[in-house]
Amino acid sequence: MALLFFEGFDKYATATQMLQQANYASTTTPAIVTTTPRTGRGCLEFWNSQNARFNVVPSGNTLIVGAGVFFVAAPNGNQLPIQLWASNQARVNLTLGTNGSGQLQLRRDTATVLWTGTDVEPAGTWLHYELKAVLDHTTNGAITLRRNGQIVAALTGVQTKLAAADVVDAVRAIENGGSGLRFRLDDLYICDGSGTANNDFLGQRRVRTLLPNADLQAEWTATPVGSNAARVADAAADDDTGYVSAVAAGPVDRYGLEDLPASVATVSGVRLSYRVRKQDAVPAETRCFLQSSATVAQGPDDAPDVTYRYFSALFPTDPATGAAWTPSAVNALGVGIERIL
Repeated sequence: MALLFFEGFDKYATATQMLQQANYASTTTPAIVTTTPRTGRGCLEFWNSQNARFNVVPSGNTLIVGAGVFFVAAPNGNQLPIQLWASNQARVNLTLGTNGSGQLQLRRDTATVLWTGTDVEPAGTWLHYELKAVLDHTTNGAITLRRNGQIVAALTGVQTKLAAADVVDAVRAIENGGSGLRFRLDDLYICDGSGTANNDFLGQRRVRTLLPNADLQAEWTATPVGSNAARVADAAADDDTGYVSAVAAGPVDRYGLEDLPASVATVSGVRLSYRVRKQDAVPAETRCFLQSSATVAQGPDDAPDVTYRYFSALFPTDPATGAAWTPSAVNALGVGIERIL
């Protein structure tokens, strides 16, 4: 699977909610802000040594990352927007950052400079960076960096991993200096080099958040009483204000979704996300699913806790065809949740 992950940061009321999922981590929590996001209703803002890490399971030795970055203040050496992280060693292997003059830099670890750009990165506007790294602990590595769709650096014959033992399986965003300077992150995607699709730069992608807007199958109990879809169609999660519930295994809720904008021509993948908790110590399991045409595809079995958590399932291709999604197929989707234990 070449498309590993994407996130638009639109469905959260707070970054604490965002971090309530298994593959996200942070030591100092950033903020969800709704001020000038690149797309959608929100983006992630970093300042004063805040960070967030997104873990993936790549195949092979190539990792590709794309994201929109907005420097609220003029960037300098304290700002390190994108890092490739080795979880097994708990350390940075490769950094896309800026130097003290605000020029882009590529670094092995956080200090060993591999390349420095010539232009000073501007503040107050969204920029789009895409980084592709062939990861190798010898000089067989390579890096390509695109800025707003244009290649600005192409390095070959470079060491891009600190050691053979490092397993680079996460992307971290961080403001590292504690200087009060800020940047925002939006429309993040992560791919590897495997497979035949989504295995290279995707370009300036936008993450569209589509909310439920119709009940197709309503077997869970709505609180307050009304449309089940309306109870879960939160622009930002409201937890126990409005929800659906199932007291035992068996019930299924299935919803129609908002349509994509008419301008959307290509779809790189679909990711279902839902927020759930249980009310007692009795074991419970849930899962999300989608229905494309007559084909039903299920996400993994999830085990809710007594506090709210997010779970998700990624569908890089349309399960009804085995090919890339089309906008019309996304618009016709049914999506839902079932309690299986």
